[in-house]
Amino acid sequence: MRARMRAPARARRPGRRRGRARAQRLRTVYGLTTQPRVGAFFERLGFTQVGLDAVPASRWRGYDRRRRGRLLCYQRDVRRRRAPHA
Repeated sequence: MRARMRAPARARRPGRRRGRARAQRLRTVYGLTTQPRVGAFFERLGFTQVGLDAVPASRWRGYDRRRRGRLLCYQRDVRRRRAPHA
């Protein structure tokens, strides 16, 4: 329950989270929500909606199955993009 309460605060600092993900050498970050308006927020940040199967299986251990059925899942590549060669 407490983790869900902290999620909105995390969402307010997307740049900071991407930097942390890069520092950990992660390629992809995920956003999970049950609210379409939060999904629209993720999309404005460059996330793409994906199916539940795109999220690593480790994320679902201990997750409430009833809640999982209502989730909208989003992912974003956090690797730095190189400028195209001119």
